Amino acid sequence: MTVDYRTRRDADVTDIDITEFFSHTFPALLDRATPFIQPWLAHNTPDDMSIDCAGICWHLSAAQGRIQLAAGLGGTGLQVKLTADEFSGLVNDLYTPMTFFVSGSLNILRGELGAFLDWWLILRAVVDQRPIHIPGG
Repeated sequence: MTVDYRTRRDADVTDIDITEFFSHTFPALLDRATPFIQPWLAHNTPDDMSIDCAGICWHLSAAQGRIQLAAGLGGTGLQVKLTADEFSGLVNDLYTPMTFFVSGSLNILRGELGAFLDWWLILRAVVDQRPIHIPGG
């Protein structure tokens, strides 16, 4: 049995535009990923998260087992600032929140690293179309 679930090759890595991603790509993937996310959300309630990427902001929240997405900054929860390269790297699974933390480039304007890690799990489930692990599950 392997635990190596890498799904991309170097040739698959592309620049990810935050507006295109959250306007079109993420919602389409999210619709198909709901069964991968709902079991985890039944046991976890992540703080809201806002991403500011070069002044373009998106807000994510979780309620009733579903992820909500809106343009702009939310007034509560995590607020993280990413460069365009960091955002592309996060979506392409080249970087993780811990990559930013260890390198000293983590730019959390409000909230805690743990909230970023929760949303990273959700992002990976959506992009990779894989369930989030639930301990004991």
